[in-house]
Amino acid sequence: GDAGYTSLPCVKALVRDVHKFQASCSAMRSVPLIYAGQDIGSQGRRLVSDYLSCADEDNGGSQAAIDVYGLNVYNWCSETEVYQNSGYKGIMDDYSEYGIPMVLSEFGCNVGDFATSCTSDDDPFP
Repeated sequence: GDAGYTSLPCVKALVRDVHKFQASCSAMRSVPLIYAGQDIGSQGRRLVSDYLSCADEDNGGSQAAIDVYGLNVYNWCSETEVYQNSGYKGIMDDYSEYGIPMVLSEFGCNVGDFATSCTSDDDPFP
């Protein structure tokens, strides 16, 4: 369907409300708000990150913009792959002039022999 796009206005409203709350608490240190989402390809990822990081004059101005964009990327799945052809180079190129910090919030491989996903046995807090 819509790759989750219909929920993004709700995310911006939540970001706006949390920023406003932080600003109203003089004794509280404001912390950056990070949105982390799955990598949906070059065009989709940039559409989402640009939307979430822009000020929205109809919805709280700059308070509606995230402070950091996180991307969950699982596409380095070969022992012969190098940075140039792993997909990570394209991501770094896409964000080389991005206006806010961008982080790889999750990364690795989640298929085949190189899968790095956690299982319930790995969880120290059952």
